[in-house]
Amino acid sequence: TESVLHSTVFAGTELKVGGKKGFINGGAVRAGNVISALNIGSEMGTGTKVEVGMDLETRERYYELQKQLADIKKEVDTIRITPKNHMEKAMKKGTTPQSNQQIQMMAKTLKERQHSMTARQEEYQKLHESLLLSNTARIKVHGTIYAGVWVGVAEVGINLKNKYSHSQLFKEKGEIVV
Repeated sequence: TESVLHSTVFAGTELKVGGKKGFINGGAVRAGNVISALNIGSEMGTGTKVEVGMDLETRERYYELQKQLADIKKEVDTIRITPKNHMEKAMKKGTTPQSNQQIQMMAKTLKERQHSMTARQEEYQKLHESLLLSNTARIKVHGTIYAGVWVGVAEVGINLKNKYSHSQLFKEKGEIVV
């Protein structure tokens, strides 16, 4: 395309913005491997976000798993504390069939949640490794990329503080390099 103006654009592998205008200004642009444009952002500091390094579905699954793991961890931590409290009360007052049943149910729930967490952690780890291996992902700017543009490469993101001309942005050793 010749320009992307205040739009949300997703491309599986590559997005080329060329022609006479060749600019990306405002909105969010994502591509699996390469974004190429003449200019990105503007002097006015219009909110512009460009990301490369992983296709949209995989990235969404990665963030979804991240949230699920955090939620499950909170739940597991809560479940771990509760049986201890029941045990302490039971030691003082004596155990009842009802308190034993509650403790057994909590232990079963804890085991299920831990199993669920393990399966999700394995999937999350595989996705994380693919993110780390996305070394070919690049943002190519043939003109200028302006300060204020948010740039994401794989799992690393920065808000540019300076403008750069005739540059490529990519990830190297866990950081975005211009």
